[in-house]
Amino acid sequence: MGFTAAQYQATINEINVNLSKIDSGLERVRQVVNKQLEKDPLLGPALKMAFNKIVDLTAKGVEKIQSALKAAAIPLVMNRHEDTWLKLRGQADGVATTLAAQLNKYDTSWKGIAGGAYHKGVGQQPAAAGAITTKATSIAAACTSIRNAAYVFYLALGTALASLLVAFLTASTVAGPIGAAVTFVIAIAVALLGLLLNLGAAEKSLQGASGGGTALPGNHWPPATTT
Repeated sequence: MGFTAAQYQATINEINVNLSKIDSGLERVRQVVNKQLEKDPLLGPALKMAFNKIVDLTAKGVEKIQSALKAAAIPLVMNRHEDTWLKLRGQADGVATTLAAQLNKYDTSWKGIAGGAYHKGVGQQPAAAGAITTKATSIAAACTSIRNAAYVFYLALGTALASLLVAFLTASTVAGPIGAAVTFVIAIAVALLGLLLNLGAAEKSLQGASGGGTALPGNHWPPATTT
């Protein structure tokens, strides 16, 4: 996903700023409602009900966003874990390549009992290092999936909140804000569902990749000596 940690942090900052503007947005809607009441007092009960619904829906959505912001650091943590596992993958891959080259080098020059013992003792080392490379790759990919799922989630929250504010601050009747409030709550629910689905898949991948040593030759690290 072409989205940097700096861009993500800017998104979180924008969400916090927009949350601080919600009260101003609702005040704007209240002023619109009052103007409509001046024109047609008979609409009083309906307008009051509509305004209360807007306030209620907005409060529910804002509460969800504020709760989600408590975990806003997770994508940045996953980003760091991804970097760590990618470095480990590179190191393990280098070890596997070096060991394989050494085995090939002595394959024709070291014969007899000593050569056989050497190959028996350390011959599986490249495969073991390669297994670590595979695990590190899988774990890094799972970290990436978790990070990206969270990025998409918080971007969706930011977009929903920004759209709600625009509707509030540019309202000329109560119809626009109430429609925007409904859309706001639905957008948050959809974003949360998408996050849960993506995290479920990533969690399975991470659990599988970080399991025991079954990918190693003989299910354990091979001996590092010729004895």
